[in-house]
Amino acid sequence: MRYSRIRKKKRQRGYARLFMIGLILFAIIYVVSAGAIGKFLSNKIAPKLKGMGEAQEEDVQSEEDKMQDSMANGPDTAKISDKKESGNVKKISETIRVAPLTIYTIQMAAFSAEENAKEFVREIQERGAGGYIVNDKFFRVIAVGYLDENDTNKVREQLKDDNIECEIYRISCPGANMQVTASAEKIQGIKDAYSLWEAKLRELEDIIKRLDNQDIEGEVAYDRIKSIRSDMEKELNKLKDYRAVEESSSILAGLEEILEQGIQSFDRLLDENYLNKVVFSAKIKYTYIDVAYIYKSYMDSIVKT
Repeated sequence: MRYSRIRKKKRQRGYARLFMIGLILFAIIYVVSAGAIGKFLSNKIAPKLKGMGEAQEEDVQSEEDKMQDSMANGPDTAKISDKKESGNVKKISETIRVAPLTIYTIQMAAFSAEENAKEFVREIQERGAGGYIVNDKFFRVIAVGYLDENDTNKVREQLKDDNIECEIYRISCPGANMQVTASAEKIQGIKDAYSLWEAKLRELEDIIKRLDNQDIEGEVAYDRIKSIRSDMEKELNKLKDYRAVEESSSILAGLEEILEQGIQSFDRLLDENYLNKVVFSAKIKYTYIDVAYIYKSYMDSIVKT
């Protein structure tokens, strides 16, 4: 009986050892297999997860970029500009009064044949006269012009003292009253464009007088003419900006055209050599009359219409 109980206890301890050994083996197998499975999953799934993560980051970055671009550029500029122009800018109607303008010139001679007039021009330009030809039934050769008739009379008297016959010839630019509907800024810009012509003619007069009196050198005269040309170009660019958004643009278009012609006339003058002051003075006087006639032709067309 006692021997039986001892054998039973031994069997129980043997079972316990086998159970512990089995449990340890199961734990080892579980750990090893779990590591292998984890590695497999890592190799197969991780790249996909990484790709999904990068895609999400790209989407987030794309949205952030869009937001930054939106903040940098702001709302649609064109739409804002249109809204401002059509809604917020108040337009007014005003009558622009352009005063008549008269240039008093020295006419050196008048010919029935243009070729004779051109031959005479070549002679007097070498002496400092403008030599502009006006085709008014006759081919009239103009030496110089001034806005003040007294200045013209002084030159005429000096020429007479030198036994040189000449006449006063008037270049008359008509005035006009024009009804304009636009913003106050644009109306002021149009007024400035009209007053520009007389102001620049006076500047040219001053250059002519100082150059002929030896008060300035040719280079100084050249730089001042460049400045006049620059002012005309600034005015032209301003009118182009106005006309880009202005419904009624016929007046602006006409002013643009004569400003472009005036700038071209100054460009031809600036192509000349200023070192020979006599010849350069002649070219300035020629340009003076040319600019005056550009303005006159424009004003004549307005009055006719």
